[in-house]
Amino acid sequence: MNLQAYLDQVLADLPACESVWLMGMDGLAVARAVRDPRTSDEMESFAAEYTSVIQALHRVFQRMAADAHLFEHIHTTGRYYLLARFVTPSYYVLMCLRPDGLLGQARYRLQRLCQRLATEFESL
Repeated sequence: MNLQAYLDQVLADLPACESVWLMGMDGLAVARAVRDPRTSDEMESFAAEYTSVIQALHRVFQRMAADAHLFEHIHTTGRYYLLARFVTPSYYVLMCLRPDGLLGQARYRLQRLCQRLATEFESL
């Protein structure tokens, strides 16, 4: 399984994508692809802290309805679109996309990436 190749391909296919992270729910990055290596440490810290947002959302949805699982989450800021989508209950992909990017295309690519990663995880 070459997780890095999958992430690198998404970065190559989406010019406005600044980074793609495969994250564990423990806040640790499993794999990453970053367009500008100078921002790597800052983005890794952000990705790790974003996990707490995802965990809080999980708790909220579990309280609302026992069968309401969080599959995808999008935050829009002045600097980025932040897209998060789950691969498994323990792993998710976080994508940082500049506002000039195509959000619909990014969501499609993220969905396809997560499907491929889920297939890879099942084969382990």
